[in-house]
Amino acid sequence: MQQTIAILGAGFGGLRAAMLLGKALRRHKLTDWRVALVDRNDYHTYAPLLYEVSATPEEVATYFDLKSIVTFPLRQVLGGLAVELVCDTVSGLDLPHGKVALASGSSLDYDYLIIALGAEARYYGIAGLQEAALGLKTFDDAMRIRDAIWLSSCAVKKLIIVIGGGGSTGVELAGELQPWLNEITRAGRCSTGITLLHAGASVLSGFPQRVVEKVAARLGGLKVKILTNERIVAVESGAHAVRLESGMQIPFDILIWTAGVKPNSILGKLPVQYESNGRLAVAEDLSLLADGGTRLHGKVYGVGDAVYVGSTSGDQAVPMTARSAIAQASLAARNVIADIQGKPSIAYKPRNYPYIIPVGGKYAVAKIGPLVVAGFPAWLFKGGVELGYLLAILPPLHALRVWFKGIKLFTLNDRLG
Repeated sequence: MQQTIAILGAGFGGLRAAMLLGKALRRHKLTDWRVALVDRNDYHTYAPLLYEVSATPEEVATYFDLKSIVTFPLRQVLGGLAVELVCDTVSGLDLPHGKVALASGSSLDYDYLIIALGAEARYYGIAGLQEAALGLKTFDDAMRIRDAIWLSSCAVKKLIIVIGGGGSTGVELAGELQPWLNEITRAGRCSTGITLLHAGASVLSGFPQRVVEKVAARLGGLKVKILTNERIVAVESGAHAVRLESGMQIPFDILIWTAGVKPNSILGKLPVQYESNGRLAVAEDLSLLADGGTRLHGKVYGVGDAVYVGSTSGDQAVPMTARSAIAQASLAARNVIADIQGKPSIAYKPRNYPYIIPVGGKYAVAKIGPLVVAGFPAWLFKGGVELGYLLAILPPLHALRVWFKGIKLFTLNDRLG
């Protein structure tokens, strides 16, 4: 019987691990092993482009155009590799006995397990928020935002969008939506406005001050209204307004929530160690740490948003980014093969990767080592980084086709330089 390496989640981490393990099993002729990739969808969602999808009207790109550059069929991506796709939802984990329970009622036995289930939205118990707000985690979420904007612009005299959360997702979304809203206003459909709410003292809390200043200045130039030190405490659904801790009420036609994430709820009560933020604790080789006297079946690894990994500075976690998930998945896959072959595992060494904050049109702010670059050069750098992401999870020709198509569509959609 074949032994099984199970991977839970087909995001950046899970898909990267599946590709590397499938290739490694073939290369080392490990025919007694197979990879089982479990995800509720039969496609990968390329999350870095969702904010652009939500701001691309139908006259620029159809639903199918956008879907082709944001969702990638997993069977096509993994074709020819020793990877079995299991389209199901994980409903439970029995780590001591090596079993994954699935929503269909079946289960999956494993010898090695890589948990890459990512994160889900956190609503902090705010009354009415989950029912009233749109999220931005999936392709369908992005299309709902796009459709809501278009339909609302036909029905109201002033379209007011409130975005809760001034982290990178909220900033990127506000920067990309505002040019479209300006175009709607110029066309005489209705007047428009975006208010970006953030509980911290400035948007992009935790980012270097030079980055924050350039991003805030760009958003101001785009006419995005920013309210900081303001926390939503309730959503008055009948009045279509958010109530803030200060007592202020802000009306909205569309409310978008980007402020909080938490580990997948399936990971909440496992016999393993956790960090204070609820994310899974891991050893240097990214394997999970058993709690107390519990003995885990086989080796269990965690990668991506599900786990807490200390940064090089040691006082905070490695950022929850695609680049981190890809790097961690690459190491976990390598360690699985090493363990099968009786070789020692390798420790994960966090790196300070460059990061880019796109802020509408052909404009971005990038931090590359000590340098902070803004404007068109940073936007070009962003394109190169995105190509690198695609090459990490797709065959090279497929990655290039998707990248060129995305560049074409979103360049057509850019309304500002």
